[in-house]
Amino acid sequence: MNPSMTTAQAQQAEYPQPFAELTEHMLFGEMCTRTQWTPRERSLATAQE
Repeated sequence: MNPSMTTAQAQQAEYPQPFAELTEHMLFGEMCTRTQWTPRERSLATAQE
């Protein structure tokens, strides 16, 4: 693992690029920007995905 990479980045590097992009979009894009959900609800949904 490259010392400048985080654990999440290192794990993503193991997956095919389209899958990594989908994962990043869902976890850090779509789920985190849903304003109708509370921060707790977003955390629960992200953890269960």
